[in-house]
Amino acid sequence: MPYGAFKVQGASWIAELEKMNAVHPRHNKDRFNAYSHFIFTFHDSTFECISMGMEFKTRNDTVKQCLRGLVDTFR
Repeated sequence: MPYGAFKVQGASWIAELEKMNAVHPRHNKDRFNAYSHFIFTFHDSTFECISMGMEFKTRNDTVKQCLRGLVDTFR
């Protein structure tokens, strides 16, 4: 489906990350409960990520202005 945003329920990717981290001496399985798996579909590509959350904002700016604002957020 083009142009969509989805949250994966019961994501196996998070379970795999938790399992890989289990070898760490200070591993805490409960910490992984805060993570979610998101999939964003576009015309020619797909973006997947693991995150503790997301936030959407609508803007009435040009793409260039939006990108400038995004860059400034991470400075």
